[in-house]
Amino acid sequence: MESAQRDGDPMYPAYVLVLVLGLRLSEVLGQVWAAAVDFEDGELSIGLQLQLVSRELLHRATKTAASEDTLPMVGFSAAVLGQRKDQQEADRRRAGDEWQHSGLIFTTKPGTLIEPRNFKRSWTNRRKRAGVRRITVHGGRRTCGTLLVANHAAVPGPDGRAPPHGVSSPAAGGLPSQRVASPAANTRVPRPLHQQPQRRRVRPARPGKARERRAQVG
Repeated sequence: MESAQRDGDPMYPAYVLVLVLGLRLSEVLGQVWAAAVDFEDGELSIGLQLQLVSRELLHRATKTAASEDTLPMVGFSAAVLGQRKDQQEADRRRAGDEWQHSGLIFTTKPGTLIEPRNFKRSWTNRRKRAGVRRITVHGGRRTCGTLLVANHAAVPGPDGRAPPHGVSSPAAGGLPSQRVASPAANTRVPRPLHQQPQRRRVRPARPGKARERRAQVG
């Protein structure tokens, strides 16, 4: 992210939503300012998505009610979204009458939708410039959980999202831990090496040697 911020990458705020809040690509591209962003309360409501289906871009509600969520804009998420709003306003002024209003947070400079494949291309190019190992956008969402655990924060849910509404950011002193099901219930834990039974290796006798021993005894 430092590379994207330093170079003024227009997709930098989108990378933050993926890596810090754990949003899916379709969710990043599908949110609209009016319904999603609440700067006053520091919340981001997820309810829309933008997907490419049969070569057609569809802007619609998320698949299930479980996919809808309200997330705290932890860390610097609110700041980068504010920067994105200023950036988009500058694009609108430059485009003038050619601006295509959609209300989306992330658009092209003329205001049109951003296709998922174009975002993936930007992601890959940024990764290469930053000298980072190969990682997909979907894999980048997992970084969200890694960052939270590294900061002793709350562990995200099974879908890889950031902690639910009501928790503070690591910068504010750490997130309170949440109840997480014990892995012992579903995962077989191997026995420590010093407690494992020692297996004795037995080498089978060679037939020729056995005949020699019988001949010596006789």
